[in-house]
Amino acid sequence: MKRLKVQSIFILTMFIFASSSIFAQYTGAQNKKKQRISDIPDLTEQQRKQIKKIKTETKKFILPVRNEIGEKEARLQTITTVKKVDMKKINKVLEEISALKLKIVMKKEESRQEIRALLNDDQRVDFDMQGHEPDRAKPRKPKKPRKPRKPRNPNKNTKNKNKDSDNERTK
Repeated sequence: MKRLKVQSIFILTMFIFASSSIFAQYTGAQNKKKQRISDIPDLTEQQRKQIKKIKTETKKFILPVRNEIGEKEARLQTITTVKKVDMKKINKVLEEISALKLKIVMKKEESRQEIRALLNDDQRVDFDMQGHEPDRAKPRKPKKPRKPRKPRNPNKNTKNKNKDSDNERTK
């Protein structure tokens, strides 16, 4: 009983460490992609306020659009899993989702350009470099196709044994 408790505690501890490292990797990757105001050198207080205002307006615009995308994706899930699928409806919903996602991308770029307009040349260079640093992760090599395996015959061994025993009986 005591051994079982020790094993379960060990397994639980390993699970916690594994999940925390995966979470750290995920959040680290997300943080690298975001542009940070703090990374722009020599910002004045007025620039900080204006940038914060632009970002807040962008978030206010994006939130209801994302909610609408979620609703459309739920609708898409529903109409793609019915017995009789209507491709016209599916295509219409897909186009609506794409249009909403395009709105978000356009708004983000508009905000980015508004922020760029507030910066001087040195700040603009640093701001432009934030989103365009190369990814340092090594690209994965494509897997080589595997050779097809020959199917195993589970009865093969028993047949040979039976033949051997039959041969012995006849002798």
